Amino acid sequence: MTRYTFCTVMLAAIAPCVLGLTGCSRNRSEADETPATMVYFDTASRETLTLPVGGDVPAAHPETGQRTLVPARYCPDCEHWHASPPLDVLQRDPRSRNCPKCGTPLKDGGPAAEPS
Repeated sequence: MTRYTFCTVMLAAIAPCVLGLTGCSRNRSEADETPATMVYFDTASRETLTLPVGGDVPAAHPETGQRTLVPARYCPDCEHWHASPPLDVLQRDPRSRNCPKCGTPLKDGGPAAEPS
């Protein structure tokens, strides 16, 4: 048996044991937690809503059904939620990460959104 074959056989024998010890699956209690929420900015009404995280952007408004909800970002200086630009704009233009009113860098999190 060559060294390469020996290493391949050993790796094939050890890999399942290592994966089993590290726990590839979630703990059941983690799966039962409440779903993650996110603050959305309604581009039609200019209100903020806290809703479960969804996959599509813009997301559908729960009352109107129209796709007017975009992720919101928080300005700690203005204490106001703003609509986040699309991801490609955030990557291309560093100024898009700042508050349009005061220029402070926006944060992804903030206080719970209340309708504005």
